[in-house]
Amino acid sequence: GAVIGSSGSWGNSGNTSSNVFDGNLNTFYDAVNATGDWAGLDLGSGAAAIVTQVKYCPRTGWAGRMVGGQFQGANVADFSSGVTTLFTVASTPPEGTMTVQALTNATSFRYLRYIGPANAFCDVAEVEFDGAYAVIPRAPAGLAAVAGNAQVALNWNAASTATGYKIKRSLTSGSGYVNIVTNASL
Repeated sequence: GAVIGSSGSWGNSGNTSSNVFDGNLNTFYDAVNATGDWAGLDLGSGAAAIVTQVKYCPRTGWAGRMVGGQFQGANVADFSSGVTTLFTVASTPPEGTMTVQALTNATSFRYLRYIGPANAFCDVAEVEFDGAYAVIPRAPAGLAAVAGNAQVALNWNAASTATGYKIKRSLTSGSGYVNIVTNASL
């Protein structure tokens, strides 16, 4: 994916967020702000990933600054809503090596990031998100509705990658949907 995140580096030293995803454990990100800066990836339009593990390596000499840092996923580029914390670093990781953390996560995300803890300048050398791209099925084709006595029969041609559908209804176009059936048969 494309690197996204907080811009700049402490003292304009060039240690920017792009270093977090360059595959080099000797480069690092040293953020402008002590709190709130982050480094992430945009997987691209129409893409989403289910993350099954993260790998990370601290900046040499500053490993303790990762304690409390979080790996997060979202489907909004600025992480302003729908943010899921996938993992929080609980102890000081070893320097010079990637620490591997398995995750239990079934949600797919377009945007992934590491956000440093408070007062840590997001000091991190390397991050890797591993998993699989989620295949989002196309909408069903050939939807037909046949009205009956206090019921409606629905028929459609299922997308080849779909495993089921949710049927919802609303009295207002575009909002207020309520689930009627989950995992409708194909």
